[in-house]
Amino acid sequence: MTIGISRATALIAFAIAIVILAQGISAPFVKDAEPQAAQWIQDVADGRGLLIPRDYYGELERKPPLFYWTAGALVAMSGGRVDEVTARVASTAAGAIVAIVVLIWVATFLDIASGWISFLFLLGSYAFTSRGTLALEDMMMVAFMFGAWCMLYPTIEEGPSRGTVIAIGVALGLGILTKGPVAIVIPAFGALIYLLMTRRSIAAQIRQPWPWIVAAIAIAIALPWYVPALLAHGGEVSRIIVQENAGHFLPASAGGTGEAARPFYFIALKMIGGVTPLNFFFPALAAAFVIGGFISEARRPLLFQLSFVLAIVIFFSLASAKRDDYVLPAVPSLGILFATLFTSLRSDSNLIARRLRDTAAVIVALVAVAAIADLTLAGGSEILMRNINPIDLAAVGVCLGYARTLNLGFVAAAVAIVSGAGLISYGVLRKEPAKTAIGLAAISIVGVVTFTAVIRPELCRMRTLKFAAADINKIVGSKPIYAVNEESELSFYLGHAVSQIILERGAIRSVDAASYLFAYPGDLARIGDALQSRLKQVAQWNRLGKAGPPALYQIAPLDSLKPATPTDK
Repeated sequence: MTIGISRATALIAFAIAIVILAQGISAPFVKDAEPQAAQWIQDVADGRGLLIPRDYYGELERKPPLFYWTAGALVAMSGGRVDEVTARVASTAAGAIVAIVVLIWVATFLDIASGWISFLFLLGSYAFTSRGTLALEDMMMVAFMFGAWCMLYPTIEEGPSRGTVIAIGVALGLGILTKGPVAIVIPAFGALIYLLMTRRSIAAQIRQPWPWIVAAIAIAIALPWYVPALLAHGGEVSRIIVQENAGHFLPASAGGTGEAARPFYFIALKMIGGVTPLNFFFPALAAAFVIGGFISEARRPLLFQLSFVLAIVIFFSLASAKRDDYVLPAVPSLGILFATLFTSLRSDSNLIARRLRDTAAVIVALVAVAAIADLTLAGGSEILMRNINPIDLAAVGVCLGYARTLNLGFVAAAVAIVSGAGLISYGVLRKEPAKTAIGLAAISIVGVVTFTAVIRPELCRMRTLKFAAADINKIVGSKPIYAVNEESELSFYLGHAVSQIILERGAIRSVDAASYLFAYPGDLARIGDALQSRLKQVAQWNRLGKAGPPALYQIAPLDSLKPATPTDK
């Protein structure tokens, strides 16, 4: 098998991917997921939690630790203290590797033009690029799992080679060490779907030795961590693993956790929404598969990638827990499928898929130009502004701020989007679909980068506790500080755990000495009148969020509340 691109081309593509994916990498953490992950990374960097990292509250990491080992090693080499960039850089690199795998695979099994368009469509997909700067293990797991998936195609079609079989096993084993057995379950399920779609015997493949060699290598890589981890901490890790796998797959009625339970169509809807504006091309893609609209050389490679998308949608739709990030592994395959609508359709002039594709492209161009005009001239649709939640409203406000002042960045983005729309129209009129695809990629990438480089960092600054933590450190000093709930985000930025003032079974912690309480408006009713009477607000922050503005209260010592007596006088 000859690789479809040169090393120099791969390096150029990798650099492009890094630049696009790294936008907004230094934005402050928001909510608890990334700050808690950063605490686990710090535990690894300090050399303590090498087997199973713990956060500041002592909570064990819930996934296998390869991501945290990698990020922890990078932190240790860069000074020893984790921050937003060092916590996220492993995800950014993993995302760039996925983009390169897409380019190489498509250039090898289709053509170089399809490869570049697939590469650009992937980077222009919000569901993919927006997760390139998250300090979570998902992107790394996708890199290993999708890399293994792409190597499965020549193994099934051309026969196994020793090197490829070993590489697949290693990739799947590392995927298991990143996020668990799902890394091998999804590719296996996808391979079964592909064999069924191409009307080949599943039993014939299973009778071959190579699938079992792959499984043995993957298990051999994962077991050196799983065995000691399962024996550590009195079996607590076993409970976590069951909860994170079977517990999230099974419904609550069958013993599952009941966490993130949503309707069965949730994953499909998130996948469709996550690839805007490429989602306008789903009808064309469906028509191309139904009527056999792709050229013969492209049919099997595209059925292979479609099988992976179907495996992800079916598997996670059947699972009880359904989260936004579950669609991430499907996006590289979707980028490939959408790209081939512009490079691999048959030349029939009356082909319905071609008409649907061109119609969708024109609609995308019109919507993009209308959006720019609305922001610039009308100041945002009044209907839109009335019917969105506060966080989305803040995002629109950021856009309007740049549009109304004709900020240079907004002007550059607007010019790029209008130029992309023009290129789409030119390509449709001149029947040059590659130009249409480039215009579409330009609009998609500019839209996503505008979000990741400008809007999301601005929203993070409005929502983060990073600046509140800096104020708190100045006010509190070495005195104790408490919170009503676990506060991973605040704890990370303070550098230590913030103890909970409400103990088990609702008991209130006894606080005698002068100390402080961090609380949201809704928290105060939970701490009781006796403690509330001792509070004096010393600071408050206008943080964007549903919980309202948090505040810092000084807790007066009990002695200071005693009534005066004659001896006191």
